[in-house]
Amino acid sequence: GLHGAKLANLCLSPPGAAIVELYPPGYPETYYRNLATHSEVSYYYLLGEGPRHEISSLTNNAFNHADVTVEPEKLRQTFLAAGLEPRAP
Repeated sequence: GLHGAKLANLCLSPPGAAIVELYPPGYPETYYRNLATHSEVSYYYLLGEGPRHEISSLTNNAFNHADVTVEPEKLRQTFLAAGLEPRAP
C-alpha cells in the first residue's frame, strides 16, 4: 500500500528528518503524523487524486492496493516544502 507499518520506523529516525506520506483520495489519517511529531520528525503528506471510496465499501486488502494518482508537480512541491530535493529520473 501507499503507507503502512513500515512507517513505524519513524521512531528510529533522527530528530529533524523529514517524511512525506502519500494517501488515497479522501483518506488522511493521523497515526504516523502523531508518531512523527513525537519523534521530532518533520511530517508532510499528499492526498492522491481519483475516485474516493468509502473505507467500509472495500476490504482492507483492496483498499491498501487501490490505484492512486498523484500530480507530479504537487509531489515535487511537497518534496520541496519538506526540504527534500527530488532527483531526476
